[in-house]
Parts: sequence; C-alpha cells; structure tokens
Amino acid sequence: MSSSKGTAKQASSMPVKILKGALIASVLSIVLILIYAVALMQGWLDEASMPVVNSVIKALCAAAAALLAIRGCGRKKWIIGAITGAVYIVMAFVVFSILSGQVSFSVAVLSDLLLGVLAGMLTAMLSGLFR
Repeated sequence: MSSSKGTAKQASSMPVKILKGALIASVLSIVLILIYAVALMQGWLDEASMPVVNSVIKALCAAAAALLAIRGCGRKKWIIGAITGAVYIVMAFVVFSILSGQVSFSVAVLSDLLLGVLAGMLTAMLSGLFR
C-alpha cells in the first residue's frame, strides 16, 4: 500500500519538478546570453556565431532542465525529459518575448520546440546509462 502512495506522491510532484527545472534553465539561459553578449561586445566572438550559440544555449538549458526534473523519477524518464525540454522552450520564448517587447511566431519556434524536446529526451535517456 505504501508503494502506491509513494507513486501517487511522485506523480503529483512531477509537474512541480518540470516547472522548477524549466524555470532554473530559463534563468541559466539568461545568464549564458548575457555572457555571450559580453563576448560579442568585447569582440571575442563574431556576430555570425549568433545562430549557433543561440541553439547551443537552448539545447544545453533544455538538457539541464531535464536533468533537474528527472531526479528521483523512477520510470519513463525520457517522457519527463521531453516534456521538460518543451516546457523550457515555451517558457524561454515567453520570457524573451516579454524582454524584447514583441512576439513573433515562425517555423524557428517550432524548430526550437523540437530541439528542446529532443535535448530533454536524449538527456534523460543518457542519464540512465550513467547511473
């Protein structure tokens, strides 16, 4: 009986873990973008690197969000990782839309969403190999 209570408690806390992971990853994303902006202003990196660095930051942060969310998760980590990656991308889109003062939907947003899902899912799957 106690194992079903533990499973129910774990399932009810999963949305909180997903949101917490996505929120922390969004903050990390802002920090990394600020560091990148400094590197651009100092001339250490060229503006042509922007699309690549932007994608790398999104993938790393989606992976970090997934790692935070799957801690203590028993089964189906890959689903939780994929959901967390998607939630991070949506949250980051909203935050950066607010900061820029404009909202623009495009194919790039769908591409970013797919990147977040894949990064979160693959991170969760790979985390099982190293435990």
